[in-house]
Amino acid sequence: MGTFGALAVAVSLALVGPGFVSAPPSAASSGSGGPAADPDRGLVYRGLYAADAGPCRNGFELGHPGSGRCTHGPDPAPAGVDVARPRSLAAMEADQAAALPQDGHGSLLCIDDGTSGKRVQAIYAVASDRTDRFASIAPLIPQWATNVDAVFNASAAQTGGVRHVRWVTNPDCSLNVAKVVLSPSGDDSLSNTEDELYAKGFNRTDRKYLVWADANVYCGIAGIYGDDRPGQENANNGVSWASPLVGRVDSGCWGRNASVEAHELVHMLGGVQLSAPNSSGGWHCTDESDRMCYVDTPSTVLAKVCPDTEEYLLDCNNDDYYSTAVPSGSYLATKWNTANSAFLTSTPAPPPDTTPPPVPTALAGVAGDGQAALSWLPVVAADLAGYRVSRNGTPVATTTSSAFTDTGLTNGVRYEYTVSAFDAAGNRSAESVPVTVTPMAAAVAPLPTTTTTTTTPPPPLP
Repeated sequence: MGTFGALAVAVSLALVGPGFVSAPPSAASSGSGGPAADPDRGLVYRGLYAADAGPCRNGFELGHPGSGRCTHGPDPAPAGVDVARPRSLAAMEADQAAALPQDGHGSLLCIDDGTSGKRVQAIYAVASDRTDRFASIAPLIPQWATNVDAVFNASAAQTGGVRHVRWVTNPDCSLNVAKVVLSPSGDDSLSNTEDELYAKGFNRTDRKYLVWADANVYCGIAGIYGDDRPGQENANNGVSWASPLVGRVDSGCWGRNASVEAHELVHMLGGVQLSAPNSSGGWHCTDESDRMCYVDTPSTVLAKVCPDTEEYLLDCNNDDYYSTAVPSGSYLATKWNTANSAFLTSTPAPPPDTTPPPVPTALAGVAGDGQAALSWLPVVAADLAGYRVSRNGTPVATTTSSAFTDTGLTNGVRYEYTVSAFDAAGNRSAESVPVTVTPMAAAVAPLPTTTTTTTTPPPPLP
């Protein structure tokens, strides 16, 4: 694995009303592994070593002391969110429906061949000893990525600009979501995840790796370089001599309001530097409301500068880490501005797609023992992302296939199913004509009846 040689910061945020949750406990002494853990809140310090000086000052070193790989450490999950508890697909879809308003700002922009130049790679990662939910989760990630893009572009609009994320995309312009299976310990810590991603070839310097980890360890955690130089050779800008950065969001915080994923990506792009005017001293900011500001140390004091409605936006007052119109002589005129990152583009997005795909037809169901096998005709749509299967009006699965088998059902109970189609822009069709299925145990054929025939021997010959 490459050596970072500069500061990497781990972060996770989630919105609680107008502000964020409080910071984790004060750092423990170096080598102790960090403060007391609270797994339910995502405060897991496995593989982290507190550092008071050097490139990891005010944070932790990853893996082992002296590694040169640094992190701020995990931040607590929002109130009411237990990251250690598995989260259902239905809950994720409900949260997504209530997530960040798009207002036409978010887009998955298709840029030239989809792979050249500096880009953000979306990854679904799961350890080999956990349930692989790629088929169900991958169709949701494009909408979560669109929410990330909306944060950057709506924030750019605050200063009259346009910024979109340069995602890795497929030839059909859909988001490329790489699936990575980790070892059983690969999701135990950020250090382990980085090591295994690097070993599997996710080590390109022209990539930022945003990982949706199907795990229950953190809320979010990511890396950053401590480099505030203004030029394109900044270490945060994917230069050849700097190792790529990894940001990880675990399932408890996927797709939530105010986008934890966007917060992680900002850190990977270089915000917020310690030299910023409103730096918290812990790689965040203090002038609220702001996607990157919150109380991250016991001594951090926030100042209410911008309205609560800007909580999901970047850089309150556009003076610390992100602006598309920088005044001469200001801090961002001479220091690193993430709005200038090569992983973003100022190319305007086409008009938003608001047309849903066609409704699936010919839905059929075949009953089995404790299961229902469903099938339907494939929907023809260039931007089709997948299908959502609902049982008795409640979503139970998403799939890219035109068939799905629902298992774990009760024999003799009648179930009603519908299917809807959705596209890469998040548009969803109406529900299909329903079909009912009543699972039944396989009939057992009766054993054949055995008839015993008694033969009387003939009388003896005279």
